[in-house]
Amino acid sequence: MMSLSAALLVVLSASSIAVDAKSIPKSIIQTSRDSTVDRPDWIEYRNSLQKFNPEFELVHYSDEEARAFIAENYAGTILMDTYDIVTPIMRADLFRLAAIYKLGGFYMDMDMLGKSSLAPLVESIDNEEFQAVFPKEWWMSTGYYSNIYPGRTPEDDEDHWQVGQYAFGAVPEHPFIKDALEEAIVRSVNLMTTKGDDPDSIRDVDILAATGPYLFTELYHSGRKEGRYADVYHLAGDSNAPVLENRHGGQDWHKFGPYCEHMLSHTWTKPVTETERRMQEVNATNTTEVNPAEAERSPAAYSSVSLVVSAVVGLAGLLGFAFL
Repeated sequence: MMSLSAALLVVLSASSIAVDAKSIPKSIIQTSRDSTVDRPDWIEYRNSLQKFNPEFELVHYSDEEARAFIAENYAGTILMDTYDIVTPIMRADLFRLAAIYKLGGFYMDMDMLGKSSLAPLVESIDNEEFQAVFPKEWWMSTGYYSNIYPGRTPEDDEDHWQVGQYAFGAVPEHPFIKDALEEAIVRSVNLMTTKGDDPDSIRDVDILAATGPYLFTELYHSGRKEGRYADVYHLAGDSNAPVLENRHGGQDWHKFGPYCEHMLSHTWTKPVTETERRMQEVNATNTTEVNPAEAERSPAAYSSVSLVVSAVVGLAGLLGFAFL
């Protein structure tokens, strides 16, 4: 297993380049374990994306093809070393960032249902209204927020919205994608350093914080309040009734604007026991606040997690290293 000190010896070789205004490629990148997509629901979802976006190229990477992409484009970097020590879902999280940073375009989870054309987003990006787009996944209560980020509370109304990464788009080499990839590498190394010898001890919440939406949410909102990421569009879902019935949350949750809906397959999460399910219901009843704008309650809070964020990025900066 790679140590933090070893991680500093192998850095991403690609230099940090100022990004000029660029067009976004008309491509939708997806990834799953096998090269053949044979799940009936995934086939249906992919067909829906192609139906509404016939001018887009749907590009699918198997796990093997994704690793080959990383090896070809990030050889000799800390990303390559990190990629080989993390869990499968963390690899998928790292791959989506690495692919969009290098190629640009849109990333979509396999369970994204197409509902309308992405052309308006492409046009807005081409017109330089923004250069990256991420969904407003769902609204967090103050209590839930504090469970995810111990000792903190939302500083403004936007802080309540989680940044989703089940679907997003950007021009190549976008600064937010770069920052997210760098931070994901640091958190992945930290997690595998502390828990890598006992993979069963790695919880879903650890992954959410290391490479998933908790990371994206924390990074985006902290940067937003510092005046960065002004060209990142945090896209709200539409107010139409969701296609997926009997799910938690408001009607605008788990969507990518009016363009797609996340069908919440959750194939990567660990099974929830009956006891855990009941505890989630109790926690939701006792601690969850309701957004006045929403008719339904927030999901039950995960257990709090204390992240040990190392000085890798800061030290690398002092030594003149560039992650990307």
